[in-house]
Amino acid sequence: AFVARTEEDHDLQLHRSELGILEGLRQFTERPGVFAFVLGTRRGDPNCGDQQAFSPSSSWMPPFMRVNPILEWDYGHVWHFLRSFGLPYCCLYDDGYTSLGKVSDTFRNPALRRSDGQGYWPAYMLSDWSLERAGREPPRQDTPECELREEPASQAEQEAAVASARTAALLIVGDEILSGRVGDTNTKYAAKQLRLAGVELCRVVVVRDELDDISSVLRGLSRDHDVVFTSGGVGPTHDDVTLHAVAAALDREMTTNEEMLEFLQGSDVPASVRDKMSVLPAMSSLRWPPASSEGGEGAQWPILQIANIFVLPGVPQYFQSKVRVIAKHFFSGARAARALRVILGVEESSLVDALNEVVASHPEVKFGSYPVLDSDYKTALVLESSSDSALRAALNSLSDA
Repeated sequence: AFVARTEEDHDLQLHRSELGILEGLRQFTERPGVFAFVLGTRRGDPNCGDQQAFSPSSSWMPPFMRVNPILEWDYGHVWHFLRSFGLPYCCLYDDGYTSLGKVSDTFRNPALRRSDGQGYWPAYMLSDWSLERAGREPPRQDTPECELREEPASQAEQEAAVASARTAALLIVGDEILSGRVGDTNTKYAAKQLRLAGVELCRVVVVRDELDDISSVLRGLSRDHDVVFTSGGVGPTHDDVTLHAVAAALDREMTTNEEMLEFLQGSDVPASVRDKMSVLPAMSSLRWPPASSEGGEGAQWPILQIANIFVLPGVPQYFQSKVRVIAKHFFSGARAARALRVILGVEESSLVDALNEVVASHPEVKFGSYPVLDSDYKTALVLESSSDSALRAALNSLSDA
């Protein structure tokens, strides 16, 4: 009715096609004088990719130019424009829908559910614009628009891949860390626990509470490491954007996780924030700590895993309890590295040539050299390896040097 009324009110020449999207596009582009389509694509759409205001069609489409006049608009801009000028829109948006697709994948947005249970607020009342598509199921991976995307691994595959992890990265999210208002204690704890589990913490990054910053860093960390931990930026407040950043980094939509919603309904979390906290990146896995684990307070909460990323709270008490459970129960148990500390009574500068030769001869061993101040000793060397024989050989070479 909305389309028909708009066509009549504005005297539009609307062309309809009963064909699929590919054949329909081909049918129209074969008409004389058809070179471009004006689209409503916006940067927040998961299918937008790296499109610009003028972008050629995708490889699976017939050739034409895509014109995107509102590319940089966000959800709020669209509704401000429609309501400021009194423009008509589909009545479904007044009934809790925020993103319309096919009948089979379009639902009312759970973020608009009224706390009193009396229906849904209209779409323009959505306070968190990043939840625009929370009422949409993720697209099937065999549809044309997803043709070039890598199919996400199943939850079982994600868990199995993490179990064999050998390298890890930690992303700390928080303006309070960067401003110096709060000190970081999570890095040291995570490094120790991962080391005991045979997993090497290779990189630590601290970023602001900014979605784009978090997602761009996460994308690289997830690609380059077996497992990634995030600390902070989770919860119901305005600056808790880590989950949305994870979804953006992995090219996944935010959807209501029924398992999380059921858990929250049985918890003491206020009803006013349950719906928002149950919206997670698609294909999220809720990992439940073993009943015998000593996770401390908060251990009864599930541990959230998306692909190879564990999304953890920033509060040290909760972060550390979850890292302890992950390190003890979720990894397959690679041999932990052993470390030897060698104390020397000579200056570090006098060891450079001999130490370089030993380091080059023992690639299985990590060497660290540290000057010692205000002591009878001058230098401390730390040798670390998961191989006892490699450690002994390196120590013998140091003795002979």
